[in-house]
Amino acid sequence: MIGLFEKERESSRNGTARKAQFIEAVLLLVGTICAGWFGYNWIASEIDQLWSNYSLDERLTGRAPSARGFIYHVINGGADQNAAPPAESADTSSRAEPQKQEAPDWPARVAGGEKLKSLQLVKKWRKK
Repeated sequence: MIGLFEKERESSRNGTARKAQFIEAVLLLVGTICAGWFGYNWIASEIDQLWSNYSLDERLTGRAPSARGFIYHVINGGADQNAAPPAESADTSSRAEPQKQEAPDWPARVAGGEKLKSLQLVKKWRKK
């Protein structure tokens, strides 16, 4: 078979050899494009996953995620991930009010009739 970079030895098969070289070049180009596309998507998904993990870690510690912090996090390999969160000062802790936990209100809504009203309308519609 005549390769892309090989010289043709016989001139009698010139048309067939040119077609084979053209098809080989097109397939090589398509393969290179597909490999590049796969590589780009793989790297992009890895970076997106790294950013998502970093962003979640920062938000859980009460800090806003930033590009500079992300680069620092990636360079350090996430070594600062297990570090203790910054201690609260006496000013902020004394002024902080305890958070009120709200009771779930979904049983009250259902018992109050949101769903029951729609069921009553369906029953009335079926009776007609």
